[in-house]
Amino acid sequence: MAVPATNVYLVSTGWICVLDELGRLGSVGVSSVTPETSPNQSFAQMIEVGDVVFGGRYREPDFEIIAQAGCPLAIENTQINRYPEIKQKLQDLGTVVFTEYSSTEDDVLGRLEWIKVVGALFGCEDEVAALFDQITARVEDVAGEEPTGKSMVFFYIDEDGSAVARRAGDCFAQMIQIAGSKPVSFDAKGEDGATATHITVEMEEFFATAKDADVIIYNSTVDEGTTTIADLVARNELLGQFAAVGAGEVYTCNANLYQQMTSTDTIIEDIRALLTGAAGSSDFFWKMG
Repeated sequence: MAVPATNVYLVSTGWICVLDELGRLGSVGVSSVTPETSPNQSFAQMIEVGDVVFGGRYREPDFEIIAQAGCPLAIENTQINRYPEIKQKLQDLGTVVFTEYSSTEDDVLGRLEWIKVVGALFGCEDEVAALFDQITARVEDVAGEEPTGKSMVFFYIDEDGSAVARRAGDCFAQMIQIAGSKPVSFDAKGEDGATATHITVEMEEFFATAKDADVIIYNSTVDEGTTTIADLVARNELLGQFAAVGAGEVYTCNANLYQQMTSTDTIIEDIRALLTGAAGSSDFFWKMG
């Protein structure tokens, strides 16, 4: 496989923002993203005009399209590990399969450091190093601010009526902490003993733990249908008794929040702004009415 990579089959949507920031979207030939599911408007337009071809979803790729395009590299996320037969088929076509694990990183800057891999693959190491230093400096600036003394809980309600929260110490919980808040989060272990990203909590337990949180961010990356406080309380009456609901400190977030690695600094700054009451226009968070 030649470097810089070209005509890539891109499945990992978390790298779209990085490639856009670096001016490398043109290096993608085939993608698992449609214009409707793209987290990036520029990439959506490229698919619409045919500069990037839709090659099926990660678990149902269109091998014929990928073979005809002659993609030398497939960039996958960790979901491909559930489908080893698909990975093998891509390799049989002569495509090198690279799986990126940024989503499994707990450390905020550790996750961000994955952009250096992008630099290595696409021949832009110097640009990536400068971008990493710029984002890191802004994160460290916010981390140096005084704590707000406010607690925050980030969750959504699943179809069974349970709360699904981030586990203690994960990447997003760290971002909340860097912004100056104390995250309300939970410990979780997967069935195989591995640490899980999310934890499902029965509402009674969730209420007991999180009811006094000063600020709520409702996770719209999963549930885009809950857009108002009334919608939220309708999911479960106990939510109406939360301190943040009573104070009107309830926010929701951009559905593509997890796909914006290069905006790590801005996301943390926006969280701090809503904690301190300085929140204005934000691409990532807005208050529920």
